[in-house]
Amino acid sequence: MDASTPVVRSLGEWHLPYVTEGERIEHGKFVCLQLSVARCARVSYRLHDGTYSSVDNDVALCMRLSNEGHMSPYEHQAEPSVHKHMSSNNLRGWFQYRAAVEADLT
Repeated sequence: MDASTPVVRSLGEWHLPYVTEGERIEHGKFVCLQLSVARCARVSYRLHDGTYSSVDNDVALCMRLSNEGHMSPYEHQAEPSVHKHMSSNNLRGWFQYRAAVEADLT
């Protein structure tokens, strides 16, 4: 954490671990949310053999996680909240993707 450089996100701009800026441009918000969920579930976006997963495989994994009720990987994606003191599950000042999925707001 000490070596990290925080990226400031504006309202409507999501924090998406393991998603590149190029992927944000190429795939759009909804697919990038799914990619981030799948990659957080893997802890790394490389497979065990060192190769990268495909977008289709990541989207399928994201859907499988949701269908099986495995929601913890959905906790890492968030967007800034209009209300800095609002809590969304375990985040303050952010709206967590898990909250949106569980409330069927996607």
